[in-house]
Parts: sequence; C-alpha cells; structure tokens
Amino acid sequence: MAQDLEEEAALQGNILYEVEGKDIVLKAQAQNTTADEVILGFDFILTGTDKNNNSISNNQDGQVKLAGEESKMIASTRMVLSELKDFEAVLLIYYQDILMDSDTLVYSADRQKQNDGAAYEEDVSQEGDFEGQDSGFEFGGLVIDNTRTRAGRDLYDLFYAQWESPAGSGDYYIKLEEFPGRGRTTRLVVWLDDEKIVETNLLPNFDYLERLSDYVNARLQSLLSQRAEAGDNLEDELQGIY
Repeated sequence: MAQDLEEEAALQGNILYEVEGKDIVLKAQAQNTTADEVILGFDFILTGTDKNNNSISNNQDGQVKLAGEESKMIASTRMVLSELKDFEAVLLIYYQDILMDSDTLVYSADRQKQNDGAAYEEDVSQEGDFEGQDSGFEFGGLVIDNTRTRAGRDLYDLFYAQWESPAGSGDYYIKLEEFPGRGRTTRLVVWLDDEKIVETNLLPNFDYLERLSDYVNARLQSLLSQRAEAGDNLEDELQGIY
C-alpha cells in the first residue's frame, strides 16, 4: 500500500460541475488508482461573492473509504448561477495528513460576459492545480482556515488581518490546520502548497498567538519572496539564452 501511494497520482481529486436549470451543481470526486482499499481525507472549500457583494462560503471535510480502482463523489454543493458574481472551489485530497492531489474551479460572471460566443464549459471551468500547472488563468493566493478551536480561529484571524502577498508570488495556497494534541493543547500545522512549513503546539494564550501569527507571517513572506526571486532569475537566464 505505502509503495503504491508513493506513485504519482495514486489518489486523485477532481471538481466537476453540472448546470441544472438555473442552478450550478459542483461535485467533488475522488479516485483511488491503486489496487488496495484506502481511507482518504478531503477538504472541499467554496468561497465567492453574490451579485449583492455578499460573501458566500461552504466548507466540507471528512474521510471516505475507497476500494481499489474506485471513483466516488464525496461532496457536492448547489448554487443559483444567476445570483453569483464569482466563486472559487478548491478540493484537497489527503492520505495520512499528506496532501496527495488538488483541483480548483473558478467562475467569474464578468469573464463569462466577455467571452460571448465561446462554449459555456470553457468559460466556467478555469482549472489549475497547486503545483504550477499552466491553466491560462492566474489563480493567485488562497488562505484556508481549517482550525477547530477558539485559539485556532483567533490565530487565523490575527494572521489573515496582516497577511499580504509579496509581489510576484503567483499561484499558491496557505492552509492553517489544527489537530488534537495532548492535554488542553492542540497541534497547529501551516502548509504552503503541499509543504509543511510550521508545526507547533497551539496554546490558548493571546500574547502567544500574536507572536506565533507574526512568526508564521514572516516565514511565509520569506518563502514566497524567495520563490518569486527564483522565478525572476530563471526568466532572466532564459532571456539570456535566446
């Protein structure tokens, strides 16, 4: 089993959609490409804005058992398409807390109007993953809250209030995730894409949370700035070749 799951695309996640009358239905699908039964975890995160500029959100998570070579719909949500301004749906697939695959679906009503005459499927489905796949659409940054306790949510609020992407960051996602710990503490894990960059105990102390938020912010700023600089250097090198 472990050997199979180390192979590329052993577990896959996809976001599908169907238009039913005035509604759009988003469906999260998981696929096990190995021959063995697995239990995977998932997060299905929807954020967006309606025509009145009100925020919309719908987060679903859990675990699901898949037989060998089985595909299964693991989550879904329905929205009235005419009431939407935009939305972003993100599916994350895990095996034993390791991110195995991800998928993204983005919709913009303004973009749809600009593309009159093009097939609807091409307009509504601007897909990309978190490994830099070129989808023709710049996804930008996404910050995901998967905390469970009051302390976790306080930390997320502190972090999000001061977070600003460095110039040239490109596509990325940041996830603050909370797990059970010992005693009254819980364990915080901060992800940048599929890389675990911070792991520490989360204490219900506001001064501690402020210091931890500052540290997480500085760590992410540094990593994304290095990524942007490496991209610029590579582009300069390629221009020098040609």
